[in-house]
Amino acid sequence: MTGARRWLNDQLAYLPRLLQNKIAEPLARTAWPRRGSGNGQDPARVAIVSVNYNTVDLISYLIFSLYRVVGPSRFDRLVIVDNGSVDGSVEVLRALAERGLIEVVLNRRQRYHGPGLNQAISMLARTWRPDGPPYVWILDSDVIVLRPEAVTDAVALCRRHRAAVAGDFNDDNSVYPSLRSLMIDPEQVWRRPIPPFEEAGDPSEAMQRRLLERGLDVLRFPYFSSGYALHLGSGTLNALLERGLTANRYFSWATQWAWSYQETIAAGRSGEIFRRFTEIFQREVPELSGPALAEACLRPHLIQV
Repeated sequence: MTGARRWLNDQLAYLPRLLQNKIAEPLARTAWPRRGSGNGQDPARVAIVSVNYNTVDLISYLIFSLYRVVGPSRFDRLVIVDNGSVDGSVEVLRALAERGLIEVVLNRRQRYHGPGLNQAISMLARTWRPDGPPYVWILDSDVIVLRPEAVTDAVALCRRHRAAVAGDFNDDNSVYPSLRSLMIDPEQVWRRPIPPFEEAGDPSEAMQRRLLERGLDVLRFPYFSSGYALHLGSGTLNALLERGLTANRYFSWATQWAWSYQETIAAGRSGEIFRRFTEIFQREVPELSGPALAEACLRPHLIQV
């Protein structure tokens, strides 16, 4: 059986559960409160969410870059959802949560990327306060942020145009900004009739399509093309292959589409940046553990990659 046929069979086998998720997830979503006048909000700060699954090194890079490159003054909350990792991620994330560096949601089963994001943003909505940040920044676990202006410049664009969503595009043929790094205005996005993130396919496609249908702005912001961030790529798919997690419904997909990010960025400017970042990380965190990463994140001086 070809890889494409295996993938199609996986999709068909999962269809009943997918339909159930499409019904259950919108009902479980907590709508974002209306901000009203927005008095007291700091527009330069955001809430950040990411979903992790067996990518302990990559999620550690991301969190380190947020604290030591971007700086904690530019974000208000950092929520990480873990989908049942068995690679040491849980221990690292728990240690960071105990130090107050992140808020962590530990799922006992694999809920996949889209539903994990729904969990995180609904948690933010339930605990929203009037002086909280007006935007939510969604990041893949295999992203490294390289410039502190990744927050301020993206927020400025969103505020200037009252945009619902802003992000970079995968390529010139893309219709919607990529979920790899996406700034959203949850007051416009996180309520009916806008769909939440889906489990299969591109989790944000239905959401962004509905936003455009309603005449809301979905804008390009050059996170990756202008060097605000580096996307290593294929982190979770590689984890599926390395651990032989055949029960995961995307395992067949991973056999076709996973690639080694080390090989992808080995040459050129991206490779130089990644090597420089990892040298700094290894100097600050000689042995990866929750306590060591927490100490590195709490050091006050910012670094330039």
